[in-house]
Amino acid sequence: MFRYLKNALVMGLVILIPVVVVYITIRELVEIMIGFATPIADLFPPGFIREDDPVELVAVILIVLTALVLGTVWTLPLTRRAAEWLEGKTIGKLPMYRMLKSLVAAFLDLEDEKAFQPAI
Repeated sequence: MFRYLKNALVMGLVILIPVVVVYITIRELVEIMIGFATPIADLFPPGFIREDDPVELVAVILIVLTALVLGTVWTLPLTRRAAEWLEGKTIGKLPMYRMLKSLVAAFLDLEDEKAFQPAI
């Protein structure tokens, strides 16, 4: 009985901790984007953005646009090579980072069809 409760507690924490971390991260992103959106909104002509428009909606739109721009820039070969070089010179030398990166890569490869090829 104790073992069951311990396992249930651990599994609950394994599920709960990433959810809380994602929530906190998104909340912080929205606050940062609100800080960026305020001066940008001042550049628009009066009446373009109504006073009753939710600031959070503008922040979410900025997050989506920023993600789109970063995703587009990341697909450029020069950007990828520069990021890989920077990673190799800095955090790539940390053993814990390399271990976590290989673990995540192994999980991501499970989605590929190549990972499920027969051994024969």
